Amino acid sequence: GEATATEGQDSLLSPMTAVSDEAVWLVDANNGDCLQGPEPPRLHVQLWQGPELLGLTRLSLPTLGDRVARDLCVGSCLELYNQDFQLQCAGTGAPLGVLHVTLQAGTASAFARKQQSLAEGKLAEI
Repeated sequence: GEATATEGQDSLLSPMTAVSDEAVWLVDANNGDCLQGPEPPRLHVQLWQGPELLGLTRLSLPTLGDRVARDLCVGSCLELYNQDFQLQCAGTGAPLGVLHVTLQAGTASAFARKQQSLAEGKLAEI
């Protein structure tokens, strides 16, 4: 699936947020077993400046354990990782810099509830 990216407003570094328009994992809602996924198994991130492709990195997506899958089925949003990835120059493959990525999983309704709670001041992101 394709993701939609939006530029953040709260940081000097202008973080980007991308939300998949398709499910990445297939989970049995009755017992919480992860039946399939991740699909795709990795994300390819491209850094563009205007029409010029500057850098690339590849992020492998984790498989979900049964406990994590059950937590997601009951409406949780979970952070799967929060780490730096090396960007490589698109032309030469040389190191270009570091991209910090936070990957969260959850249903669309769970993310909507989290966003509403943040907007109402009921949650704080730390």
